[in-house]
Amino acid sequence: MMPRTLVLCLILAQCLPAALYAQQELSLDEAVKAALAGNPAISAAGYDVEAAGMSAKGAKALANPEFVVEPFLTGENGSDVELHLIQPLEINGSRKARGKIAENEYKAQRAAEAVSRSELIRDVKIAYWDVVQAQEIALLAQENMALVESLLAAAKRQVDVGTAPGSQVIKADVELSRAKQELRQAEADLARSKADLNILLGRDPSTDFTATDKFAINPVENIQSDSIEPVISNRPEVVREEALLAARRSEVELSKAERRPDLAVQAKMESLDEDPGIGFSIGIPLFDWGAAKSQTNQAQALVKSQQMSLEAEKNRVRLDIAKAQIAVREALETVQDYQAGVLTQSEQLAQMAEKGYKAGATGYLEVLEAQRTLREVKIDYITALADYAKAEAELEWATGANYQPTREEVK
Repeated sequence: MMPRTLVLCLILAQCLPAALYAQQELSLDEAVKAALAGNPAISAAGYDVEAAGMSAKGAKALANPEFVVEPFLTGENGSDVELHLIQPLEINGSRKARGKIAENEYKAQRAAEAVSRSELIRDVKIAYWDVVQAQEIALLAQENMALVESLLAAAKRQVDVGTAPGSQVIKADVELSRAKQELRQAEADLARSKADLNILLGRDPSTDFTATDKFAINPVENIQSDSIEPVISNRPEVVREEALLAARRSEVELSKAERRPDLAVQAKMESLDEDPGIGFSIGIPLFDWGAAKSQTNQAQALVKSQQMSLEAEKNRVRLDIAKAQIAVREALETVQDYQAGVLTQSEQLAQMAEKGYKAGATGYLEVLEAQRTLREVKIDYITALADYAKAEAELEWATGANYQPTREEVK
């Protein structure tokens, strides 16, 4: 008898390939989750948010005290030392303004992370539907090659019994060669589309899998003009620009605050042998040779610039929504055209030609032409379905429907 350990290893070896095969199936939801967890760009955005949060925390703190040591060098001994400790209280508003700047920049960074996540979700969905499209076309190419092989066998039988010329076998061989080339091309396109999706998921581009979701038509209602503004305001790109605008306005307040008098606590000891004295000092800016005024004017100009950037971003979002709605509507109409009868008629024509050929009523060219037409119609139909699915992903992104909160809700 074999040892139990060896038996167990053999059982696991038999089960492992099946388990690995089961892991190769990938749904759209699984792809999105894997991308959000494994894409390095999302991780980088998360660290940027963390850094901005630390900056905001530090900006709200009181300014660090200044400790000054002034050696007393005159006199006989030259050994006395003056110690001077200064703690600014920032009652002039500079601390508050500095905290607002950092807090709004933190909000902008969180919104930027949301932008990265939203764009990644859109790209993953589009890449996923590219894989589904490539899978369908590759399957169609396999079916076409099998059909051509059956036609070649039928042609050989007819030549053998003398009911068809030998040229039909030659034509069938040529068509089989073409079908093999189309299959190789379809498989290469499928491999490339899988590699694109794998990179978005943060894994090796050669990782093999099967996309399990199928194309589906879910007509969506267009967003009316009177309800588009809330949609625009919720896009993380707009939230980011609004947060940056608030930060620029706080910079104006900071430049003004720095020109106001401020209070500080001081501890001073003129000699190591003496007790320190504690008191308050008031810093009063008396003159401005132009630097402070220029700083304020610069901050105000940046506010106006950011206001224009915000309006430009809103216009881009409006355009995104409009273009996405047009694409969805166009793709849906194309799909419906095929479903209305073009696809069915092409299938009926191909079936009639194949039956007639096997019965000797039609020639090989009629069958070949009908099959080519059907294959082209099916490819166009698959492409139309894929275009609709990708347009729907674009619309979800444009309207913010694919937004997923990060660690903190973007406000």
